[in-house]
Amino acid sequence: MAALRSLDPARLVAEALAESPVVTRWSSAFAEDAAGPVATPLDRQRSGDTLLVAIGDAAGPMAAGACAVLGQHLTAGVVVLPGGMPHPSLLPQIRAHVSGPARSGGRTDAARTNAARDVRSLLAGTGPGDRVLVLLSGRVGSTLIDPEPPLDETALAATLETVRDAGWDPTRAEGVRGVLDRLAGGGLADLASPAETVAIVLPEHSSPAGRGLAAAAVAPPVVTARDVEIALRRSGVWPQLARPVRTLLEAGRLAGVSTHPDVETTWIDAGDRLPAALRREAERRGYAVQSLGDELSGTGARLGAALGRAVGAAQDGLAAVPLPACLFGLGSTSRDGLPGPNQALVLGAASSLAGRQGVLLGAIALDGVDGSTDAAGGWVDGSSTDRAHAMGIDLTSAEQAGAALERLADRLVTGPTGNGPGAGDLYLALIDGSGDRA
Repeated sequence: MAALRSLDPARLVAEALAESPVVTRWSSAFAEDAAGPVATPLDRQRSGDTLLVAIGDAAGPMAAGACAVLGQHLTAGVVVLPGGMPHPSLLPQIRAHVSGPARSGGRTDAARTNAARDVRSLLAGTGPGDRVLVLLSGRVGSTLIDPEPPLDETALAATLETVRDAGWDPTRAEGVRGVLDRLAGGGLADLASPAETVAIVLPEHSSPAGRGLAAAAVAPPVVTARDVEIALRRSGVWPQLARPVRTLLEAGRLAGVSTHPDVETTWIDAGDRLPAALRREAERRGYAVQSLGDELSGTGARLGAALGRAVGAAQDGLAAVPLPACLFGLGSTSRDGLPGPNQALVLGAASSLAGRQGVLLGAIALDGVDGSTDAAGGWVDGSSTDRAHAMGIDLTSAEQAGAALERLADRLVTGPTGNGPGAGDLYLALIDGSGDRA
């Protein structure tokens, strides 16, 4: 668990701020701040303010990390996070919005539009002496929505639902949002200008698509209104769009390409940090470390059985790793209709480990949510099968994996970590013994 703390969004943001040359430069302005009561965004003088905007799955802990570093130098801020995500206590001048996902049928959660209005109110009138820190995580567009006039929330949501139903992938759909949503396609950077703006981005995964979805609020759009219009016409979706949407896209095409301010952006690829942190912690505890790879995949029971066999082979001296050993891998367990795929995975390994002493195998969803359950995953050891038999617990039902592990007290519940679903899963095995069986 010590290695997993390396993924804590609050810690990652605090480290990024400490290393940022821009924030170092800001510190000279902080030294000149006059002490006094914090005013509200509506009535304070906007000169030399430091404002915070945090949006996305990890917005709560990321904002907590910023508050820990910047403290009372933060004049005001807005934090927008989905329901069910970590919501830590923040400074009194930071307002939080908890929003829900888009509803079906083109309807939207009103909290998403209220949050967008609050962000616009916070950043309205910023000047060249102001400073804006933007913290983004996951898919920002699922957290707030700010339609380009004259569109309303329903028209924008319906448009995005139409392109998704037509089979457009998230990256292409984000291109549509970039020209129809004022806070997408670099819109947040436009709103903050001419203040000096710094962004720290924690994407769901480090692929170009993952980065693009996370940073869309501050990154210039990769497509223009003309590009979007052509793509919609060619895909046959154009006639299905509301007339105001078509009119707005046509007007954007005629307006040409707009420019956007540059934003210094720091990327935090949390998944890249975990292997090194795991290795350090395991070696500190005296384990030899071997990686099983970072693209493991498969259905729960099948992948679990394969991992269980790998653990057995290592303990029997059939693998080139000395004992005691720590084996770990990263990847994604296929949902395959199961409520808790990682919990099903460890049950799939139980029979391979049965009777072995000194072995433990666990599977953990790094976002803290295993499928549709409230657990992150679970673990099994060489005694799990015997303990289950003595208690009358069936370990063969993948659908009931969570209930079985709960009765064995081997279910892991962390709560949502703030890392997006794209953070993937961790598979970890500890091998202490020489293969003796009970």
